[in-house]
Amino acid sequence: DLLLFMPAMLAPPLSRDSDGDGLPDLWELHGYTRNGVFVDLPALGANPWRKDLFVWMDYMVTPDSTNLAPPQSVIDNIIAVFNNAPVANPNGTTGITIHPILKNQVPYVQTLGVASNFTQVWTDFDVLKNNSFPAAYAPAFRYMIWANTYNQGTSSGLARDIPSTDFMVTLGGWGTVGGTDWQK
Repeated sequence: DLLLFMPAMLAPPLSRDSDGDGLPDLWELHGYTRNGVFVDLPALGANPWRKDLFVWMDYMVTPDSTNLAPPQSVIDNIIAVFNNAPVANPNGTTGITIHPILKNQVPYVQTLGVASNFTQVWTDFDVLKNNSFPAAYAPAFRYMIWANTYNQGTSSGLARDIPSTDFMVTLGGWGTVGGTDWQK
């Protein structure tokens, strides 16, 4: 069984997590308020008896107007892959309900960080994240950016750590700028 890591674990009884997805049942049933902001997980489709994974997706647009965000067809494929994961749920189903929510265009940068400096990659990433991603969502969401490149290279992406709540997809340096739908 796959336990989905989330940074915010609360003391009982708030920590009851029937499906093991890292989101307390109370949040999945009623939402939660953080710093005066209500995060309505039920309205976003949360289910305390089926694993949920919420991803806030920001994206860049290149100077020549190439949108690095995925089209809906790619998002639909991502949803299908997670839905078909061989992971058991308390409600008798298998799979993970991923909620990839395409949100904001962030300022374009050619590359996050500089060659071989992962500290600078995450410093640059955090500037974009802090200007776009409300802190109230951090306990329940992963944050990602569809970016151009990082470390001046052509890697397809990077996670801050494993496990992690921050990651990027970076297909801007590929033959098809932003990658093909299949590559995304």
